[in-house]
Amino acid sequence: MRKTRHPTRPAGEFCGRLPGSESNTIAAPPRRRIPWPGLLLLVCGLANLLAGCKEALPPYEAPADVIRVTGVQATIGTDSFTNPDGRIRSYIIFLVDGESNYDDTLQDTAHVSGLLEVWLKSDPGQKAVLPLTNGNITPPTDYRRGILTIDPEEEFHLQADWTMFTDAGSDILRTLAHTDTTEGTNIAYTVPDTLVFRTELTLFAQVEPVESDTGEYGFVGYIQLEGN
Repeated sequence: MRKTRHPTRPAGEFCGRLPGSESNTIAAPPRRRIPWPGLLLLVCGLANLLAGCKEALPPYEAPADVIRVTGVQATIGTDSFTNPDGRIRSYIIFLVDGESNYDDTLQDTAHVSGLLEVWLKSDPGQKAVLPLTNGNITPPTDYRRGILTIDPEEEFHLQADWTMFTDAGSDILRTLAHTDTTEGTNIAYTVPDTLVFRTELTLFAQVEPVESDTGEYGFVGYIQLEGN
């Protein structure tokens, strides 16, 4: 029996005749093309989406109430301070105490920055501003190789010494009247007066500064006068 070989048909052609058609072939459907305005809108949409991913982050806000100053104490130096001209004089030691308010350990590169303001209660114009830096950190604060570590509710301590010279260069120990002079040493003692002081500081670069309450300290200073 002889087999009839049908010619092969290209892909995409329909085998058979459609009603009302004289051809057995249906051409492949034409490709759809996106109109130019639609393409432009699509590209713009993608560009906006990518731009949105690169939006700037909100500005950093340093956390507040992470540390607090619990007190500032002042006292006359227990050792005589020798000034550049070799004469003995008293000086003031300020001790700043504080603690962590944070519920986790604070540990970072120390960045102590701040000031301690002090002035005479009897004459507020006689004042000085002492800068606070990492050099003011004192034991038992955990400060090693530039890293400051403070556990929750753990204390930190700073110390600042003041020679009792004002920012204008005035020597308060000479400005105050002298009430007594020790025979043979020419050391004179000042009339009693009161120092008023406050501090503002931060311990880390990313922590908001905190302020202390205003404190007072009554004192009697001494200075070795000329002539001996």
